[in-house]
Amino acid sequence: MDAIRVHRSGLHFGEEAIVLGNDQSGMVQLSGCHLACHFCYTKETSVLNLGRDFSILEFRKLVGELILSGAKNINLISPTHVWSQIQSSLESDAPLGVPLVLKVSGYESQTIAKSMSALGDVFVPDFKCVSETVASACGLPSNYGKVTQGAIRCWLSTHGDADYDASGKLRRGIVVRHLLMPQCLEDSRAVVNALAEIGFHGVLNLMTCFIGAKGLVRANPLEVRGVSDRALEAGMHVLVDGKRLNFVEKEMGHAS
Repeated sequence: MDAIRVHRSGLHFGEEAIVLGNDQSGMVQLSGCHLACHFCYTKETSVLNLGRDFSILEFRKLVGELILSGAKNINLISPTHVWSQIQSSLESDAPLGVPLVLKVSGYESQTIAKSMSALGDVFVPDFKCVSETVASACGLPSNYGKVTQGAIRCWLSTHGDADYDASGKLRRGIVVRHLLMPQCLEDSRAVVNALAEIGFHGVLNLMTCFIGAKGLVRANPLEVRGVSDRALEAGMHVLVDGKRLNFVEKEMGHAS
């Protein structure tokens, strides 16, 4: 089947501000994620599979219309399960002329990861957990951590040397997202260690707002600080909820 189901699309005005064009991003949120995390806050895409089907040609037209409307990048959210169709769509015409940002689950096979490397400019993979126990508790495949580490290692071989423009915006490289989950501090440290093990020195965005069955849970600031310190020691650039660490510390009253 060649259909690409899109839940929503349009101009989006923020997330990781460090990524070039994210102040006016051409967002395309795909429906039908290949994972179904228990803590997913977009059930309409991962479970209900809501949206409109686009052909390969229609999808390319959608992307082109976003660029014409002022999109400074094209930001594909959860494209893995329809990657072959997207690849056909984006390879079938002239270059986009703006960065292609791929926000993915981290659970990408080596074949797909290599294929994505040929088209993507900025990779924003999740690295949800390492432990098989934590993965299973979250509804993830037990080998999630190993597969994700392998996918990021693959992207490091092509996008490991980050490219920033004159204003400090990332136009080519990798931003890893990690959500600090309740009672999972040791696993968060293991995620940082797994990144360090493969020589990752890119941007790590620590997300602190977990949405569980009982509502929003914010990570303990001391735990955030501990995980960020370990990442800094390993040579990573740390963001917290998309903001630079020093700015977050000032907001929290912890500036040195």
